[in-house]
Amino acid sequence: MEQKRRHSSRQLVHRNPSEIYGILQDFEEQKGKMTTSEFCNSRGVASGSFYAWRKD
Repeated sequence: MEQKRRHSSRQLVHRNPSEIYGILQDFEEQKGKMTTSEFCNSRGVASGSFYAWRKD
C-alpha cells in the first residue's frame, strides 16, 4: 500500500539572527498580552523553533 505524503501548510522560512532577535524582543514586549502560541501564530513561527531560539 502506498502512503501519501502530507504537505505542510507552513512554508519553510530561514531567518537571520537579527530577525530572530527582533522576534524575541517583540515577544518580551507582548508578554502577558497574548499566549506564546498566539504570538507564534501571529508571526508565522513554529513554537518549537521559538523555544529553541529562546534557549540559545
